[in-house]
Amino acid sequence: MPPQPAPPTDAVPSSSRASHVLRPHHILLLWILRTGIYNPEDNAVPQKFALTLHRLLLDEISEVKPPRSYWDLLADIKKASASDYTGNAKDLVQAMSKLPHAFRTPNDLADFMKSLTDLFQDTDDDEDTLIDFKKLSIAAAARLHGDFFDWLKFKADARFVTPPGYAPIRKDLITNDYQIFKTKFDRREYATTETYALFMKGVITGDSNIANEGLRRFFEQRFHEGSDSGLRQHAMLNLARMYYLRREVVACRKTLEEAVTTARTAGDNATLQHCTSLLHRLPLLPTERGKKPIINEIQPQMHPLEILHDAKKLLRVEHQQPLTAAYEKVMQAIGLYDHYIDVQGGLFMESEQYAQHAVQSIIWNFFGCSELARIEEDIVSSFTEYGSDDNTRLTVTLNRAYYFCDREYQWDKEHNIGSLIRDPLHEVFIMRVSNFGMVMFPLLLTALWHAEYQGRYGLYRTAVVMLADVGLEFGMTKWCRRILDEVMPQIMSENDLEQKGYALYTLARCVIAAGDSSAEALRESIRYLEEAERCFTELEMFSALMDVQFMLSVVHHNLDDATRRDEVAERHEQTRLKRDQEHATVVEEWIEDTLQLVADIGAAIASK
Repeated sequence: MPPQPAPPTDAVPSSSRASHVLRPHHILLLWILRTGIYNPEDNAVPQKFALTLHRLLLDEISEVKPPRSYWDLLADIKKASASDYTGNAKDLVQAMSKLPHAFRTPNDLADFMKSLTDLFQDTDDDEDTLIDFKKLSIAAAARLHGDFFDWLKFKADARFVTPPGYAPIRKDLITNDYQIFKTKFDRREYATTETYALFMKGVITGDSNIANEGLRRFFEQRFHEGSDSGLRQHAMLNLARMYYLRREVVACRKTLEEAVTTARTAGDNATLQHCTSLLHRLPLLPTERGKKPIINEIQPQMHPLEILHDAKKLLRVEHQQPLTAAYEKVMQAIGLYDHYIDVQGGLFMESEQYAQHAVQSIIWNFFGCSELARIEEDIVSSFTEYGSDDNTRLTVTLNRAYYFCDREYQWDKEHNIGSLIRDPLHEVFIMRVSNFGMVMFPLLLTALWHAEYQGRYGLYRTAVVMLADVGLEFGMTKWCRRILDEVMPQIMSENDLEQKGYALYTLARCVIAAGDSSAEALRESIRYLEEAERCFTELEMFSALMDVQFMLSVVHHNLDDATRRDEVAERHEQTRLKRDQEHATVVEEWIEDTLQLVADIGAAIASK
C-alpha cells in the first residue's frame, strides 16, 4: 500500500471559503465523480464521453453561475452519450435516470457519503462537501435527504421558484442544531453574492432604489475577521459606475472624488486607477468649455478599454485632432490588451477582445473608407455569440443601422459645441436652397480645411461637391468640373447613396455649364442624372428626386426627345404625389411596430 501523502503545511488555505453550505446539487456532482470519473481502468468510460463529463463538472463546481437542475444535467449527459452510447456510458446514463431509487432513505445517503473517503487524498478545500456532511446532525442529514429527493423531482424554473434545499440558511447562535461540530465560521454570517446580484438587477432595470439597497447590503456583510472591511472604495466605485451608466454626471463626479480619496488612504492602487480613469471619462464642466480632454497615460493597472475611450475623445470633431491620433490610440490599446492578458493575468472577456475592431470600424467610416469599416464590423459579427448580451456586438449592429439611416441628436448633452464641419456645411446647404450660397463661401472653405486636416474624407468629399455647386454661381464652370472629377472615383467607390446622388447631380450641371449646353454635353449629362435618379429613388428622398427628374426632362427637351421627356415628366408627377402622401401621413405603421417591440423588450428585461 503506498504511503499517505503528507498533509499541507497550512491546514486552512488562504483561498478557502469561510463558510460552505451543502446543497442538493453537490450530492449529484459527487455521484457523477464517483461513478463516471473515479473508475478503475478496465471500467473507464469512453474518452470523448469522459471529456464531456469533465467539462460539465468544471462548469458546475466552479459555481460561476447558478446551479443547474437534475433534469438539465441528465439531458446534457444523455446528449453527450448519444454519439458513443455503448459500454459504461450507457450504464452511467441508466443509473443516473434511476437515481431517486438509489437514495430512498437517509441511510442510503450516509452510506454513499462514507464511500467517498478514497476520493480525497489531503485536507484541501476540495472536500468541503464531505466535511459538511460529517458535521451534520441526524435531523439535518434527514432534512438534506428530503431536500435532495424533492430536488430530483423538481422541474420548475429556478428563476421564479426556489428549488428544494436552496432556501437561505440563517445561522443562529442559540438554536444552531443542524450541526454536531461547530467552528467559529459556523456561528457567523459571511458575505454572499445574492445582494450584489440584486444590485446588478437594479442597474439593468433602472431601479435606483433596488440598486442602492442591494449595494449597501452587500458591502455591510462580513468579509473577514477584521473590524474594517477595507472595501469602502469598491462600494463607491460600483455606485459611481451606476451613476455613470444612468448619465447622472454630478452624482458620479462627487462619488468618484470621494472614492479616489478613500482608495489613496487604503493604498489600493488598482481601484485608484479605475476611479481616476472613470473620472476622466466624464464630460467637461460648463466652466471648462474649450479645455482639451484628459488623455490617460498607460499605467500597469490600467484596463485596455480606457485607452479605447481615449480614442473616442480624439474622434470628437470639436477637439480638432486628426484621425491618425485616434488610430494610434487603438494600436496602443491592442498592445496593452495583449500585455493585460498574457503578463498581468487579466480576465479574458470575448467582448473586450473584439472591442478594438468596433472602434476601428468607426474610425474607417470617418476616414471615408466604408468598405474597410464593413470588414471590421463583419469580424465582430462573425466571431461573437449570436443573440448574446455582448455590448460590442450590439454597438456594431447599431452602427450599421445608423449607417443606413443616419441621425443627429441636436441637443445631445455630450456635445455642447456644434460641429466645426457639419454645421457650416448644413448652413451652406440651406443658403444654397435659398439661392444665397455665395454668401457662405468663406464658411465653406473653413469647413473644407478642417475636414482635410482631420482626415474626415467623407465630409471632405461632400464639401468639395458643395464647393463646385457654389462655384457654378460664380461662373467657374471648368474649375468646378475639374475638382469634381478628382473626387468622383472616391465617391463612386463608396456606398453613401445620398452623397453619390448629390455629386452626380452637381457633376451633370457642371458638364452642361462647361460645355455651353451643347448637344454633346447634354448627352453626357444624361447618364449622370439617371444614376442620381436611381440613388434618390432608393433613398425615397422625394424633393431631391423631383429636382433631378426636372433637370433630366429639360435635357431631353433640349435634345428634341419628346418621348423620353414625357416619360420623365410622368415620373416627376408620380414623385410629387408620393411626396404629398408622405407629408400627410402622421404616424407610419413601422414606427408603431418598433415602439411596441421596444416596450416588449423593456418588459422582458424588467421581469428578470
